[in-house]
Amino acid sequence: MDIQYVAWKILAFISTPSSLLVTALAACFLWPRVYPQHTKIAARIGACALLVLVLAAFSPIPTWALRSLEERFQPFDASSLEGPPAAIAVLGGGMSIAEVGGRREELLNDAADRIRLGASLARTFPDASVYVLGGQAFAHAGGAPEAEAMANLLSELGVARARIVLERTSRTTAENARNFRQAFEGAGAGQVIVVTSAFHMPRAMASMRAQCIKAVAAPTDWRANDETALLSWSASASLATTDLVAREYLGLLAYRLRGLTDELVPSAVAKSCSQRIKLRS
Repeated sequence: MDIQYVAWKILAFISTPSSLLVTALAACFLWPRVYPQHTKIAARIGACALLVLVLAAFSPIPTWALRSLEERFQPFDASSLEGPPAAIAVLGGGMSIAEVGGRREELLNDAADRIRLGASLARTFPDASVYVLGGQAFAHAGGAPEAEAMANLLSELGVARARIVLERTSRTTAENARNFRQAFEGAGAGQVIVVTSAFHMPRAMASMRAQCIKAVAAPTDWRANDETALLSWSASASLATTDLVAREYLGLLAYRLRGLTDELVPSAVAKSCSQRIKLRS
C-alpha cells in the first residue's frame, strides 16, 4: 500500500470544510464538559464555526468560488489549435466499476460529460488517438480500472476500439499527466486536447504543462451555469459545492508545494516549456 497516497487522501477528507465545521461544532460542545473553565472560548469558536457553516450553506460564496475555477478556461475552440491534434486525453472521474449483487456494473456519475465530449471530439478529429486515463484508487480483487469502463462507453458512442489507448494505473491528476506523458511518446511534438470537468481543468492543465505537454483545454460538466442561483436554499448542495471548491484549491496548493506543478492557479495562456523548466530550476 502507498502510505503517502493514503495519507494525502486522509488529509483531503479531514480538510474539507464540512468535515472541519462538524468537527469544530462537536468539539465546542464537548470541550466545556472536560474543561469548564474554557466555556467562553468554546462558545466563541462554536459561534464562528456556525457562522461559517451558514455562509457555506446559504450564501453565494460557494458559487462565486466555483465560477472562479470554471471560468479559468473557456469552452474548446478548434480555431485555437495549431493543426490537427496528436491526441485526445480524457481524464477519469466520470465512471466507476462496482460489484452489485455479485455482478460487475459500469456506473456513470455526474462527471460523465467528460466521456460524451471525448467521443464528440474523437469524431471531429478522426486521426487523433484517444487516451483514457484512470486506474483504481485502492485496488481490490475483482475490481477493474476506471479506464476500462470509459473505453467501453466510448466504443458504444462510436469510437473505434483500435483508436483507444488505456492508461490503467493513475490515481491522481498528477499521475494522469505523468503516465500520459510516458505513454504518448509524441506528446512533445503535437498538441493534446485535454478533456475534464470545468472545475477540475485548472489542476489538469497545470499538471499537463508541468510534463511539457502542449495541452489545449476542452472543459465540460459545468456546475455553475447561467441558471445557477447565487443564493442556495439547499444546504446539502451548497455544502457539496463548498467541499468541491475547497478540494480543488487545496489540490492546486498541494501540487505546487510538492513541486508537481509550476503554477498555483494556471491561466489560459501558457508559458513555453523551456520557460517552465527554467522557473523550476
